[in-house]
Amino acid sequence: GTAMVSLSGLCGYVGRMEAYPNWNDTLVFNSFRGAYGENTHLIITYNKIWKVHTGIEGLKNNYGQKHYFADNDITATRYGIFWYFNAGAAQMRAFENTIFVSGSNVDGISINENTYGKAYYEIEYNTIKVGNNGSVQGGNVNGISANNVYAPKISCNHVELLTNHNDPKYTAIQLNTCNTATVTNNTVRSHH
Repeated sequence: GTAMVSLSGLCGYVGRMEAYPNWNDTLVFNSFRGAYGENTHLIITYNKIWKVHTGIEGLKNNYGQKHYFADNDITATRYGIFWYFNAGAAQMRAFENTIFVSGSNVDGISINENTYGKAYYEIEYNTIKVGNNGSVQGGNVNGISANNVYAPKISCNHVELLTNHNDPKYTAIQLNTCNTATVTNNTVRSHH
């Protein structure tokens, strides 16, 4: 299941979910998804989201919504943060998160659109470690991937590739069909 969910199914109506830690931290443990938001404002800060398939997932935020994910500690097997079909969102920001994703086909942060509509993606100051569980063969391993996204801003991230061999399917930052992307001051470390 999913630990935290915010849905707003009616066009023009917008939901809102804010998850701040309590005095002893918020912990999502051993769930399919840590948080999921559809057509909603979603603010997730200072949370521990561990042993999940997807840390935080957001989609269809097309009416000026904002997603703000900051200072979270995420450990996942497929996606740390997964955003898709958010053209029309006011802001989609991942800031100062620590993300560890290990599996056969993984993305630390993945953003995907089906149009060049603007969603104002900002991915900044995150520490991302991605790996393939030490297997020799595996799928794609990406620190940050952006597909069909207009003007994403990807800056000042530290991406570490935890792989045991050199393979072109392992990338720190991957841009596919992105228009006017800004990629600056990121550091990459590889273990192969």
